[in-house]
Amino acid sequence: MCSELKNISIKAFFALEEGFEEYHNVLKYLNPKPVLKGNRAKKIQSFSYGEVRAIIGTVQSPNFESIIEMLCKVFNLKKRQVYRISVVDFYHAFNWIKQEIKVILKKEQVLNSKPNGKLIQAGIKKLNVFGELNTLIALGKQFGKSPTEVQQWSYRLVFSILYHEKTVNEIDKNYNNLISNK
Repeated sequence: MCSELKNISIKAFFALEEGFEEYHNVLKYLNPKPVLKGNRAKKIQSFSYGEVRAIIGTVQSPNFESIIEMLCKVFNLKKRQVYRISVVDFYHAFNWIKQEIKVILKKEQVLNSKPNGKLIQAGIKKLNVFGELNTLIALGKQFGKSPTEVQQWSYRLVFSILYHEKTVNEIDKNYNNLISNK
């Protein structure tokens, strides 16, 4: 049945009532390419923190409109241009974005730390419901900015600040342990 697959437009692809899975199961293995309609992709990490979080959300829970918006932003295209791209070109581009997001999420793993037992007992896990808002609020308080202002900061800046804070906290903890062991 794979011989029946045609290189249809992305709009036709997402409108398929039958055959969507067949296309997806074949095309999800296409090599990632950072070019779409002759436009080279912008580096995902060059966007604002909020835009990167939105792209990550789209990759993790895609829907037609969010995918269109993401492709417009990443490849600097108009919606009407994106609607006309072929499903093959779409998968090359989408697979590139997914690959970039995997790199970002792997890099972000250095920011993870386990809360101590006292914080867990106090209920720190209740904050998980707020997701990325926790980061925006914490940085906003630290720098006297609103969460929406922090969301507009470059992704690289936010990541660097978070990584710096984690490193300083680890050094402080190690230092306090050294002092208390004397």
